[in-house]
This record gives sequence, structure tokens and C-alpha cells, in this order.
Amino acid sequence: MPNLELKLYKNGNKEQIKFIYDLKKEVYQKYVENIYGEWNEEIQKKLFDKFMKENSKNIELIYLKDELVRILQWKRNRK
Repeated sequence: MPNLELKLYKNGNKEQIKFIYDLKKEVYQKYVENIYGEWNEEIQKKLFDKFMKENSKNIELIYLKDELVRILQWKRNRK
């Protein structure tokens, strides 16, 4: 697809962190609320920080026409 580019997550990039958090919130909030009754922002941010610490090396960002549109995350096989 023209104008589609994958870029590795740059540790500490605030724009990218906000995008990833907002996307995860958009996707998971209704499920968290269904299970726990509410979305507790403080708890979710702590969980997100842990997620980023454990997974930041496995995140690629998908840009379309220089606009960040999605993330791609994978797990590497560890031997």
C-alpha cells in the first residue's frame, strides 16, 4: 500500500505513548468495565506502564501518509 510505513517505537516518545494508551483504552475499556464495573484510570495507567516496560522493544507503529494510525506488537521467541 502506498504511503504505508512501519517504524519502531522510540522509547519515551510522548506522542507515541499517548497514541498507544488511547488506542488500548478505546479497545479494552468496555471489556474492563464489563468485568470490573469501572475503568479506573490510575490502575489502568499503572498496568499500561508495566505493559510498555515489558513490551516496548516489540512494538512497531504503522503510519499512513505520515500519520500514526495503528500499532503492531509481537513477541519474540526467547531461547
